[in-house]
Amino acid sequence: MRLAVQACKNIIEALIEIILGMANVEAIAIAAALGRLETTHFGVADYAASNCARTQVIDRLNDYYPRPGPLS
Repeated sequence: MRLAVQACKNIIEALIEIILGMANVEAIAIAAALGRLETTHFGVADYAASNCARTQVIDRLNDYYPRPGPLS
């Protein structure tokens, strides 16, 4: 009987949420070339807030989205 064993390797997921993260996105992406960075996510709402961008909706439901019905 053969037993396949897969080595568990530590994976890094990057989350870009602030201006400093975007300024260093190239350096962060270099980690992908090293084989440890699995994915990069962009947090648009937090990035907009850190950039003091004028946004329509960040902390509440958007009026154009349908509202969920009452919970029962």
